[in-house]
Amino acid sequence: MPQPTFLTITEQVAEHLRGELYRGRWTDTIPGSRKLSTELEVNSKNIEDALQLLEAEGILLGQGVGRGRRIVLPENHVQPGLWVAILLYEQSDQSLDYLIDCKNKLEAAGHTVFEKRGQVINLVI
Repeated sequence: MPQPTFLTITEQVAEHLRGELYRGRWTDTIPGSRKLSTELEVNSKNIEDALQLLEAEGILLGQGVGRGRRIVLPENHVQPGLWVAILLYEQSDQSLDYLIDCKNKLEAAGHTVFEKRGQVINLVI
């Protein structure tokens, strides 16, 4: 039986931040280590070490002391779409004004909207 491997706190933070970066939570620059430390409730040293790991991977680019780290995701990176499902209780709920308005606004914003099986409206954002 193989021995389990455990990630250090720094590696766990780096993994979390990597996921947030690829999901597009931040654009241009990532918040500083103090802000991330407060948000994630993790020691700022661990945050700084995690940010340095991401710099070594090439996902972040340091810009000098006191300046934010720039986000540099690979060019072929495609941000995943967000799926939203509105679950309807009755078939007749599809004709409710607020649902029709929601669909129209999403389409006007350039999102794809489609219905599935007449009971769930899937909205791709």
